[in-house]
Amino acid sequence: MTLQWKYRAIAVSVRPMALLQRYQIASILGKGAFGTTYKARDLDRDRWVAVKVLSLKQVADWKIIEMFEREAQVLERLNHPGIPNYVDYFYRDTQDDRLFCLVQELVEGKSLAAWVKQGWRATEEDAKQIAVKVLEILDYLHWQTPPVIHRDIKPQNIILKPDRSVYLVDFGAVQDLYRNSLILGGTFVGTVGYMPPEQFRGKAFLASDVYALGATLLFLLSHRSPEELPRHRLKIDVQKAIQVSDDFARWLEKMVEPAIEDRYKSAREALDVLQGKRKLLRSPPPSDPILPQRRQPKGSRIQVWQNDDRATVNVPAAGVAPSNLPLLGVTVVWNFVIGSTVAIAFFGGNWLILPFVSLHALAGLGLLFTSLGITASYGRLTIDRHRFSIYRRCFGVTYHQYQGKTSELQGVGLEVSLEEYGQRKVRCVLQGSDRTYDFAPNLTPVEKRWLVEVISNLLEKFQSDSDDAGHRQT
Repeated sequence: MTLQWKYRAIAVSVRPMALLQRYQIASILGKGAFGTTYKARDLDRDRWVAVKVLSLKQVADWKIIEMFEREAQVLERLNHPGIPNYVDYFYRDTQDDRLFCLVQELVEGKSLAAWVKQGWRATEEDAKQIAVKVLEILDYLHWQTPPVIHRDIKPQNIILKPDRSVYLVDFGAVQDLYRNSLILGGTFVGTVGYMPPEQFRGKAFLASDVYALGATLLFLLSHRSPEELPRHRLKIDVQKAIQVSDDFARWLEKMVEPAIEDRYKSAREALDVLQGKRKLLRSPPPSDPILPQRRQPKGSRIQVWQNDDRATVNVPAAGVAPSNLPLLGVTVVWNFVIGSTVAIAFFGGNWLILPFVSLHALAGLGLLFTSLGITASYGRLTIDRHRFSIYRRCFGVTYHQYQGKTSELQGVGLEVSLEEYGQRKVRCVLQGSDRTYDFAPNLTPVEKRWLVEVISNLLEKFQSDSDDAGHRQT
């Protein structure tokens, strides 16, 4: 989206508070490292607005300007009662500086941080009401195209008005989901204490905003920074930090799970659980445990060859299965349409369309390779008492390979996690010295249970043989 640059650049020697013609500055609302936010009167429409001004002289990195422009671009396309309306964006030159200005609707209210500083102590019901309203805003943001991640949810950026309405402000750290670079000048974007672990590594997901909101709610209920709260290992001990009902405590615990796979995957999931529309599932049901599978499942095409010195486990390709049909259907239809278009353009002499179609053709190739990887790739594990190797191949081409010493293998097991809607996902994981290998991802859960037993027995055998050989040499 291209922003319209307004107001002709005129060099004037005026103070920043007097640089605007349409907006009459009244007072300073706040100052940051790179700019100042003013309360101003919009003379054209006779209303109060907030004018965020970024000084080029104070900016050491052009990425700051990019973030400021991105904030304006995102705000211009948003329309939600919990987000201050976008009004204007322009720049203005002075004699020795260039000032970038973002104008928004002014929300007359105090931040949660200001309420707490003045002694307000939120009750459990207050926290729930705020949580619902912020989650509704986040759900709106996450459903944008592309989804929008705020990345800096904290008490200072949530406004609570006396009528109990809630606003989310300061989109300076906002990120479209399809952007990957979150590191700015070697420093992560966000606020320590409210940032999830993945954001320290330069990654942000929908669940990252969920964590930040959970940390903010803990601050409201405890009047302490999340960094100061008691922890068990890396996880905040919610039960010791605050006094709330068991159900709400469990809900908060899942909000601030350090591991993203254990957290709510989206604002919608967290909201549904809080409102009782969905059950809170913290772990796989104990009544349905993962039991050992001693015999090879009927119909399984896994092949195992072994003798005293060597063993090979061959996992065949998944082939066409009901779970693969949607992807295969999309792949076939997409490539048929693109192929037909290219053929018509080629034989009809319409060359101008080919550059445009080429991008879609690349996407079609990506779909094709993904489909082949799922349906036609097969895996093999070879192991003896000295070495092991794992690889995956598709039509004879090896595209994943991992090998090392048998003695360095730490084991094999089933890793169970819950997906967004409570569905259980089971992975057959082989743990090496420096990485974890998801072996045989296309098998059924029953086959994975049996394969774990097979590989576990092989490891025990060959590692035991290796130890015995070492003792004999000694």
